[in-house]
Amino acid sequence: MPQMKPLNWLNLMTYFLLLMLMMMTNLNFLLKKKKKKKLINYNIYNKSNLKW
Repeated sequence: MPQMKPLNWLNLMTYFLLLMLMMMTNLNFLLKKKKKKKLINYNIYNKSNLKW
């Protein structure tokens, strides 16, 4: 049983790190998506202005 304890701790740590990494990537992705959406909206707005 004592041998399993550090292994469990290591697994927990790796899992936590992976979770953190995923969270960071998701945040970056969401931020990029929002920026892209804004850019697209801006482009549509410009095009509509040009048409009128």
